[in-house]
Amino acid sequence: MSDSDLIKGKECRFATFCDNGSDHDLHVVKEYIHHADGTRTPNIALHWNYQRDFYVTRKGFQDHEDKKENEAIEKVQRYETTQSKLVNKLSQVLHGRPAGPRTRLRELAQSPFIYGCDISSTALLKKAYRKQYPTCIHPTATVAVLDIETDVISGTGDIILVTLSFKDRIVTAINTRFLKRVRDPITNVNRLLQKHLSEELKARNANVEIVLFDTPGECCEHVLKRAHEWMPDFITVWNINFDVPRIVKALDKDGYNLADVFSDPRVPVKYRHFKYREGAAQKVTQDGTTLSKHPADRWHSVECPASFYFMDSMCLYKKLRLAKGNDASYGLDFMLKKHDIRGKLHLSEVEHLKGLRWHQKMQQDFPFFYVVYNIYDCMSVEFLDEKTTDLSIAFDANCGNSDYVNFPSNPRRIMDDLHYFFLDRGQVVGSTGQDMTHENDEFVIGVDQWICTLPSDNMDDNGLAIIREFPNLRSMIRIHAADSDVKATYPTEQITCNISKATTMRELSHMDGFTEQQRRVIGLNLTGGVSNALELSTMIYKTPTLFEWGDLMDEAVAMGEF
Repeated sequence: MSDSDLIKGKECRFATFCDNGSDHDLHVVKEYIHHADGTRTPNIALHWNYQRDFYVTRKGFQDHEDKKENEAIEKVQRYETTQSKLVNKLSQVLHGRPAGPRTRLRELAQSPFIYGCDISSTALLKKAYRKQYPTCIHPTATVAVLDIETDVISGTGDIILVTLSFKDRIVTAINTRFLKRVRDPITNVNRLLQKHLSEELKARNANVEIVLFDTPGECCEHVLKRAHEWMPDFITVWNINFDVPRIVKALDKDGYNLADVFSDPRVPVKYRHFKYREGAAQKVTQDGTTLSKHPADRWHSVECPASFYFMDSMCLYKKLRLAKGNDASYGLDFMLKKHDIRGKLHLSEVEHLKGLRWHQKMQQDFPFFYVVYNIYDCMSVEFLDEKTTDLSIAFDANCGNSDYVNFPSNPRRIMDDLHYFFLDRGQVVGSTGQDMTHENDEFVIGVDQWICTLPSDNMDDNGLAIIREFPNLRSMIRIHAADSDVKATYPTEQITCNISKATTMRELSHMDGFTEQQRRVIGLNLTGGVSNALELSTMIYKTPTLFEWGDLMDEAVAMGEF
């Protein structure tokens, strides 16, 4: 037996939970089999009736009314159940009866005696792999890129091209209606591929498969079939909210079952499912204002049991760089050039055209080049990720033990980590109920409106008067400005100071002579005591301001005291 036949261990890249309402549930795991010779083989593993755990306080210790953040392991009883039966099992343990048909987990978790229910079964399964095979964790994920082009001439908006590129493999499915007036389209496309992308294709030793189908749905089905065969970890799209909804529409129109097309063919039919969740287009600020989100700020997700996970590289690019502020553009061409990568393909004959007019001219007069353009759009996103490593390395590393869908939620990922943090220390973490308010909350500063504690309208009106027609109107532009930020106050400060419900004996309820707004400012300034010492002194202890100290100094000098 060779080393390649010997299995060193297994690695879980991600897991998907399948619940079809029967007595059995299924977890589909995209895993890698690690061999003794150092190679890895991608695989789909089916875990039937995976047993997850939860904890309930033992009867002798159920002597408190308030929820605890954590409890000693010896004071709780550990139970196991499948994810689909968690609510029923929890109800039986708490109340001695099965849950009602409309009972929800958060409703039962309102009990102060429930622990370990918030973490998902998929995250537990992912951690179980890492615990069993600690040396079988590969830092780099495999990334394929998908892109479509739609008809902008006849007004149908139908898909005319679908491409999926994955390292040395590329497949492009073309709707025959797009090339119905031309002869031998595949030969013509291959000729232009060699003319415009010969270096890129040669460097990757890429094989390009070009196929023709009569309908957009057939094009999409074929490309997704190749994706199941190739088994990348991620299929990413630059602005996924353009592509996936149109793919769904094309498949629906042709009568395809979305669950069958998107799910791995090894998943039993009755456990296949598909759901596209569009990220919120608006956000509501703390003061109730509704604002539209930039497309790069939205977080869309695709749920299906497959060997790949759908991602939006545009949204991920911005999410990983929030601290650096916004880029001038999140268009693919801009990003490629920013990272010194060849931009989108263009022809000199149509350089004078932009936007929709450019696409119309290309589809009408340069269809073969348009196919090559579509192929390079996919390859270029691969080049970009190979340079930034956003998806191949950073994304999975940031997710840690958490599910990919929870990447945008820092609190959720922190709580997943705390689940294991407490277990390693002989504790279990509490579970969140549907209503976490407390009767004493009305006596302390609320947890809302913190983002608006220091709104811009509180700034001094000392901006430059730069509008000629309104010489007395001050703008928000200033020459001299300084800013002092406190990095990582949350959760670093809570961890460093060991702040929790268990360690808090008293909480400040009132300060005579201060409004709630002032108390909020004081609370914020205390997180950076050294930087904000002067403001704290003048606000709390009523010490003189710097200007008042200056006046006192002038008076002292005038009186000869200095």
